[in-house]
Parts: sequence; structure tokens; C-alpha cells
Amino acid sequence: MRSPAKPLLFLTGFLGAGKTTLLRGLLENLRTRGRSADVILNDFANADLDAATLDGAAASIAPIAASCACCESLDELVALCLAAAKKRGDLLLVELNGTADPLSLLEAFTLLEEKLPFFPRLQVCVVDARHWGRRGEFAMLERRQLETAGLWLPSHIDEVGRERLDQVDSEVRALVPLACRVDAQVLVEALVDEISGAASDSETGAPAGTATPLPIHAGLAKIGLAAFMEDEVHRLSHRFTGCSLALPPRVRRHTIEALLRDLPPWVIRAKALVKLVENPGSRWLFQRSGTDEPDEPIEVSEVRRVSPSLVCVGPRLDPGRLEAMIRAQFGTVPGLSPDAE
Repeated sequence: MRSPAKPLLFLTGFLGAGKTTLLRGLLENLRTRGRSADVILNDFANADLDAATLDGAAASIAPIAASCACCESLDELVALCLAAAKKRGDLLLVELNGTADPLSLLEAFTLLEEKLPFFPRLQVCVVDARHWGRRGEFAMLERRQLETAGLWLPSHIDEVGRERLDQVDSEVRALVPLACRVDAQVLVEALVDEISGAASDSETGAPAGTATPLPIHAGLAKIGLAAFMEDEVHRLSHRFTGCSLALPPRVRRHTIEALLRDLPPWVIRAKALVKLVENPGSRWLFQRSGTDEPDEPIEVSEVRRVSPSLVCVGPRLDPGRLEAMIRAQFGTVPGLSPDAE
């Protein structure tokens, strides 16, 4: 008989879809219900940026800096999951980065499920209603992130009209007819129910995994990892790279927003952690997806291990050009290459 299990939820979705925003809301809603979660964050260059915005909201937070956890950091991810199984959180939430291909990761967890005490194992995909199906060559990767999910949640719905939302809903249902559409409230209620079911199993001595799970998409392919690495969609996920660049210790809000607006189109996702001249007592996380306007900044607690920095993700990054843009905006910046042009 295995040790008592706790629920595990993977959060997937393309860059900027709103995974961390959903995660933050889930943690707050769980807290108001007397529940807590351990969190693993998978990001490209500096997962500590998102971890800083969740400080105090989770039972524990463990960042992984990797473009594809199944290929680069599977051992680390498994080790962190095993550690989380013994921690005080009622469930485990794993947010994958916005270009991760979840198929091989889910396959690995299936192969290792006897060693990983988590049940049920769920996946929710956050679908950006603004950009769904409009990713060009990366549309296949966005679809893959959804195809493996048993649950999906549309985001940015207040920024599109009813016709567009209906179109997205119709296309998603055609692609994953067995997946359940949820909102944040429904999702957190389902998670609380699963937590209660897991606790009941533990108290009664029932074997782990006897609780009734949420509906799971039955089409998860079982293919070998070697063959999977030849998958064209998976190779798309490896086209993305990330880089972290130093920023000045203190900036004005309009200058960091100007830098984000001026980033080249090959920067698909950008995050900047800075201190503001106008608000000297806090740090602020600025974010931008694609060519959208920068989001409203998020105030974060002081995290000494994370220096002021700009993190960029994209398929064809040019760090030298990005450094030159930082210099043009701010002048000399400690930590940047002295020969950036």
C-alpha cells in the first residue's frame, strides 16, 4: 500500500496566458478556506521573479530555471515533488513555463507514478482568448499544451468580444471534446473537494488513489521518450531561449515601461524586477507579452537573492541587442557587458 496521496495540479498555457495570475488567485482562495499548497515554478532564466510575487501565499515555493523541465530538469522536478509530498501543503501546484511541452512530462510522471504519491494528477490549461490560434508557427505548441489537459480555463476574456470568445470556445471544444471548461472559482472548489477526499482516504486507511477524480482527457498518448524527442511540436519548444540582464538599482516607472514597449518582436515574454524612484520602499514586477501594453506592475516583497533584472523569452534572442537597449535607456549599468553596443 502506498503512502497517503495529495492532489497534484499542473498549470500549462502559452507565454502571457495568465498562469501565474491564476496561481496567485488559487493560493489566496485556498488560504481563505483554511487550505495551503506547495508550489513548484518552472521558468526560463529566473523563476525567482515569479516566486517573489507569491511570497507568503504558499506553504512552500521551489523554483526551477529550465526551458523544458522534462528534458533539462526532470530529476530535479521529481526530487522537488517527492520533497513536496512530505511538506505541510494540502496539494501540489506545478506551473510549467509558457513554452513547455507537457506531453513528455506527463508521460514521465505516468511511468514514475508508483514512486510519486499524488492523486489525482490533474492538468489545467490557461487559454488566452486574445491570441488563441494566432501564434503562427508556434500554434502547434499551444495546441499541444491544451491537448493533454483535462481542464481548461479561458483568460483575458474581458479584453475580447462575445463573438471571439464563442469562437475560442468552439475551437477548443472541437480539439479537446472531453476536457472540462472551468473558471477560477470552480477550479478551487474542485481542488478543495479533492483535498478532502485525500484526507478521508488517509483517515480511513483506504489505498491512495481511490477517490473519484475529475474528468481527465482520455487521449493522452503513450509513446516512447526517444521517439518523442523527434516530435516536431516538441522541437518547437526548444526553439525558445531565455536570458536575464542586469538593470539599474532604481529606475523611474516611465523608463522601464518605455523599455518594455520598445523590445523587438522576437521577445515573446518579458519581465522586469526593479525598484522605483517614485516608490522606494518596495520592488515591482513589470511584465509584457508579445506586443501588448505592459501589465500593471505587481508589488513584491524584498527578495535579496534576486537583483534588479530584465528576463526575456523568445525563439531568436539577441542578448547583445537587448543590452544595448538597456544602455540606451539607462546609461551605464553594473553587471552588463562593457562592450554592449
